[in-house]
Amino acid sequence: MISQLDRDLTELQQAAGAYAARYRQIADLGWPPGVRIVVNFTLDFDSMLLRRLLNEPPMQLAKGEFGGRVGIWRLIELFDSHAVKATIFTPGPRLRALSAGIRAAVESGHEIADHMWEHRVPKEPALEEDHLAKTVAAIEKISGRRPVGTRSGHSAFLLRKYGYIYRSEGSADQLPHYVVDEGGDNCLVHLPFHYVIDDAMFFSFAWLGSENARSALPTRNMCSTSGGRRFGSNTARVATSTFACTLLSLAGRCGLPWWTG
Repeated sequence: MISQLDRDLTELQQAAGAYAARYRQIADLGWPPGVRIVVNFTLDFDSMLLRRLLNEPPMQLAKGEFGGRVGIWRLIELFDSHAVKATIFTPGPRLRALSAGIRAAVESGHEIADHMWEHRVPKEPALEEDHLAKTVAAIEKISGRRPVGTRSGHSAFLLRKYGYIYRSEGSADQLPHYVVDEGGDNCLVHLPFHYVIDDAMFFSFAWLGSENARSALPTRNMCSTSGGRRFGSNTARVATSTFACTLLSLAGRCGLPWWTG
């Protein structure tokens, strides 16, 4: 006789299998001769938007204000000094409120990508599409190009409809891979991302939406990676590093000595 536990386990296994089937490795993934690792620098330029949505206290809002007034300019200077072209994921309203910084990033050759209109994906389908359409229009207006990348949970169907080709959210693998939707369609390239290489984890000690002011960082695992696959000498390797614009408000100026490694 099959127990309820057995039925539950079978159901979980089927769900896990269906979920895993959406992730597909890229065959023969590799870099040009002589390149050992690809480092992808990204920036979440939220400024005060998410902090206001979370109704955070004034000191947290001040960090977001610093990001728009000072942090973005220092990061552009830092990237430009190392000839690094970054991807800046930006919510729609920030494109209007902080347009000078975004225009400077565009002039320096950095990519402007989607980070949702209000740093959230509405549950209502019509409103979700409205948010995505407004973000696409705002990015195209300020950068001269339609966005092709997103750091969001927008539906794959809508993203493909509006011309997106990649998503950078989640950490199902440490290498770029394909992801399809539940029906096996609307394929997107996924560039993995993980908070262990996001500077915000180091400088926002209470983290977002938290009233706990204690510094409680998971220091044991700060140097871990999002995947456990062992690398061979010819295996493609990639790292996606993310900055918040508040980075240089607390850490001062920093270099990128590991970029050339």
